[in-house]
Amino acid sequence: MRKMMVKLDNSPYPNSIWFTNSEILFNRKRTELTGKEPLLHPGSGICSRTNDCGSMVVGVFDGQAITTVHEISHAVINVFEYVGMVVNNWTTEAFAYLHESLCNQAIRHQTEWHECD
Repeated sequence: MRKMMVKLDNSPYPNSIWFTNSEILFNRKRTELTGKEPLLHPGSGICSRTNDCGSMVVGVFDGQAITTVHEISHAVINVFEYVGMVVNNWTTEAFAYLHESLCNQAIRHQTEWHECD
């Protein structure tokens, strides 16, 4: 599978969300955004963010849709924290729409990257 990184569209929210299938690219972006040292074994997937949640990088390394769904949920919670919106029954629809959009984008990219082999 090609190792790639893309910026996901999370309009209308102002955050930056990067998505990758590469541990190397994940660690480069993580260090660029947070100044933190690379992670040696980030597992099957991980979401790392800046302290204010304004930027984040999501890495899914096992290619599994369920891992993507899990890690994207962390990203959506970070977006909500950044804009001062709590996750509750009143915001569930906004959460679901953003989660669905980001998952669709990420899974589409994973499929394209896999087909490039």
